[in-house]
Amino acid sequence: MHDKEIENKDKLTKDNSLEVFEKAIEIEPENADAWFGKGISLRNLKKCEDALKAFEKAIEIYKKNNQEKADVWIDIGDTLYHLKRYEDARQAFEKAIEIEPENIFAWAGKGAALYHLKRYEDARQASEKATEIEPENANAWYNKGIVLSDLKRYEEALKAFEKAINIEPENANAWINKGIILSDSKKYEDALNVFDKAIDIEPENPLAWYNKGISLSRLKRFEEALKVFEKAIKIEPENANAWYNKGTALSDLKKYEDALEAFEKAIKIEPKNADTWIAKGIVLGFLEKYEDSLDAFKKAIFIEPENAEVWYNKGISLVYLKRYEDALKAFEKAIEIEQEHAFAWYNKGISLGHLKRHEDALKAFERAIEIEPEYTVAWISMGVALSNLNKFEDALKAFEKAIVIEPENAEAWNNKGIVLSELSKYEDALKAFEKAIDIDKKSGKENANAWYNKGVSLSHFNKYEDALRAFEKAIDIDKKSGKENTLAWIVKGISLRSLQKCKDALKAFEKAIEIDKKNNQENAEAWIHKGDALYCLKQYEDALKAFEKAINIDKKNGMGNSDAWVGKGAIFFSLGLYKHALKANMESIAIYSKNKYAWTNKAVTHFNLKEYIQCQEALEQAFNIDPNDININNLLAEYHLTFGDLKNASKYLDSAPLIDRKSPLFLGLKGKIKIEEQDYDESSYYFKEAISSDLRNPFYLLWDSYAKYLKAELEFSSDEKRYQDTVLAIIRELETVNICVSQGHNNLKYIPRFFKNLTINSMSFFKKVLVCLNVSEKLTVKILELMNPYVNELKNTKIKAYNYYFLGCFYYKINDYSTAVYYLKRCKNLKSDTDIKKSSREALDNIWNNKIRPSIWNWWWNSPLNRYTRMFSFIILIFSLFGILLPFIASKLIFSAYDLFFKPLFAYQTELDLPIIKPLISTVIIFLSSAIFSLGNFFSSISWQQNAISLTILASIIIFIIGFPSIQHFKSNQIEIEIRPPPAFKLTPSLIEKKLKNISENFTTITEKYSHPKIK
Repeated sequence: MHDKEIENKDKLTKDNSLEVFEKAIEIEPENADAWFGKGISLRNLKKCEDALKAFEKAIEIYKKNNQEKADVWIDIGDTLYHLKRYEDARQAFEKAIEIEPENIFAWAGKGAALYHLKRYEDARQASEKATEIEPENANAWYNKGIVLSDLKRYEEALKAFEKAINIEPENANAWINKGIILSDSKKYEDALNVFDKAIDIEPENPLAWYNKGISLSRLKRFEEALKVFEKAIKIEPENANAWYNKGTALSDLKKYEDALEAFEKAIKIEPKNADTWIAKGIVLGFLEKYEDSLDAFKKAIFIEPENAEVWYNKGISLVYLKRYEDALKAFEKAIEIEQEHAFAWYNKGISLGHLKRHEDALKAFERAIEIEPEYTVAWISMGVALSNLNKFEDALKAFEKAIVIEPENAEAWNNKGIVLSELSKYEDALKAFEKAIDIDKKSGKENANAWYNKGVSLSHFNKYEDALRAFEKAIDIDKKSGKENTLAWIVKGISLRSLQKCKDALKAFEKAIEIDKKNNQENAEAWIHKGDALYCLKQYEDALKAFEKAINIDKKNGMGNSDAWVGKGAIFFSLGLYKHALKANMESIAIYSKNKYAWTNKAVTHFNLKEYIQCQEALEQAFNIDPNDININNLLAEYHLTFGDLKNASKYLDSAPLIDRKSPLFLGLKGKIKIEEQDYDESSYYFKEAISSDLRNPFYLLWDSYAKYLKAELEFSSDEKRYQDTVLAIIRELETVNICVSQGHNNLKYIPRFFKNLTINSMSFFKKVLVCLNVSEKLTVKILELMNPYVNELKNTKIKAYNYYFLGCFYYKINDYSTAVYYLKRCKNLKSDTDIKKSSREALDNIWNNKIRPSIWNWWWNSPLNRYTRMFSFIILIFSLFGILLPFIASKLIFSAYDLFFKPLFAYQTELDLPIIKPLISTVIIFLSSAIFSLGNFFSSISWQQNAISLTILASIIIFIIGFPSIQHFKSNQIEIEIRPPPAFKLTPSLIEKKLKNISENFTTITEKYSHPKIK
């Protein structure tokens, strides 16, 4: 409230001293005028109680003399007025009016008393009467203006002050109060001119300087206001209001320490002023001294328990102290005192939001808006509450309303984008975030949240490079402001992971963990993502530790971590520990039955264990949880396609969201379905789209080649040039696949196939031993991780085998039989699945025997199939024929060989000093020597003279067997090789793809903070 001065004109008195009046009374004790004069003198000496006794004595004497003096009652009223006994003063002035109804001083005094009794309408009527009695009395018009001002009848008040000024142009107080009215009417420049006029009249009038400072503050000219308040303080150092408003100016200039000193000075002068304690508490809040702030508000409440503003600001401090229940009570108290306090309703909603009572928060925001319909931040927070209740359409309307009220509100645009993302309107969301960024840029601000959310939207379009730049911008903004945001580093890592930059992703997740560690926090989500990055790098042991760390963090908080168990399951699956993987996924489901990733990975594990019914059941569970998940739809489609269920495969693909229909797997599956429908052009289109989306995956190129081949078979005959050209084009594409899958092989390729297979089988056996012995998970993973790279190097992938098979078949189609044999042999020699090996063997056999038709020597010695068996058989057959035809020479050669090799061996093994190996070597030597010796004896016993017929027949049979391949050449060479389709897409587990979430800070900071200290 402005300082306003009610002037009450004292009647003129003679300049007689108290002693004179007391002397007169001593001479004449019943002299009423002397008692009256004594009372005036005592009052002038501020001895009001003694003055009242003197006035009462004067009235008593006048009454005895049947006299009534209005002036005495007026002076009694003045004295009571100065004693702040306003009701008694009013009665005294009314007594004077009864005696002299037209006494202007009596009416003026009555008006002043009524004013202080807050009976403003009665005070106005009294002031009105005074101006009627004496229209040219400046003080009467002045007092009338004061009362009208408090009745908020500003136009009339202004006229009253102007009338007073017209009568008495040098009345500084009239000029001051005219300025106050103009300032309250927001005519600040006019008010400043008026205050300057008052200062010209009375340069040392503190009220003029003080109120000029208020107008300057309202014009946001805080530096000038500060100087003016300092001038007022210089004139009147003990003016608490001047110190108070100096503090408000300093607060508005964000000089909070200086403001605090000013408020403390005001409190020292006037300790029981609640507004000053409130202002002190507010400034302490700005200085983040929330406990001290709370103490100041408690002091203000002690002084004024029913002050809504102090309860409101107390609530703000409690929110910053995260004491949301106490804050809620404070806001409710403020509302109880002042039901239309929009800010209190708003922050009640904020507190309820922190307490997760979103329905109640919504009601509070609605009430704030009902009171203040254009309250932008209330509309924004109402939208947040609706979002938390998953009422996204309604939330969108709330944010749009906020934008209508305040089109350049970045927070409203940011939150609008968040809700649009929830509604899967990602393009509109991206535009909203960009608008928020643009608004902040115009105002010279940078909002990390808007950049963060922009990155999230870009991720939905798989624009991970752009998303990464947005996240890095968010991190940079936080860094400039001295913040480190764990979440921003996590989403940066997720983007890098999506770009297959797993090493960089790992660094980002480790940075997030480092930030949490500095803040004495542990974030399970950061550890899960670290595990994912390590899994991507095939560092399974460290990945397992990361997932277990996440599990332990949540375990400390009395929770289970379903996602971390999914990660563990993926590690076990990748190492071929399918039973362990199943167990991990079941643990995940036990913690959270709606974890679609756990159900999906469980299904994939069952598929690899050939438990197809359980696989289907798990996939259907995952689908029920999230029917729109592209990965689940793709897996179901692939599953049904594997078993020839074209209808269901198409159904699941057609139900996939439009935004996900550009994923390579989706496109590949669509291509396979089109092959089944014999729509080869459409099929080839889908495979080409898949290839462009995933250049590193040769599966799609194989299927594209297969589709082209089927089309060529359907449309052309094999001897047409277009058919030959199509096949040549397919071969060129397959050669690129061959280059791709052959990259990165080390010297292990020179190891003979027998030893490769032996190593693979040995390692597989060792894995089973580890499982059977129930070795700990950590040790098992550690051992298998060490073995895994070597096994993967030794194993040739299925895709390579199919590529060789296709090349062999297509070279056959263009009659290049030798190249066809070369590739089919390579396919056969790979350790791949049984079906493709069988097909390659059949094709090789047909081409070798029916197209190449090798000579007898090549058939036995260079056969692509069973080469070593045939070579060994050929040697035995030739030697047997030689032994039958020339038995004497054969036996001599055998015995010579026996003497040459085995006799030295017998001598060597007797000298061998190896206790364990010696018996084994001896056994082998004895067995071989016995066999050779027996064979020599057999040939030496053959006699043509005695067994000519039987030996001739036996020799003929051997000759027939040796020459049999030439007989096959007389068979028809019209053969056809049926090309098998490429392999099905491999079902593999996936780690949790965390949905990047848009964030809003509505419930982490208070938008409507402390009310700034009010100008008084």
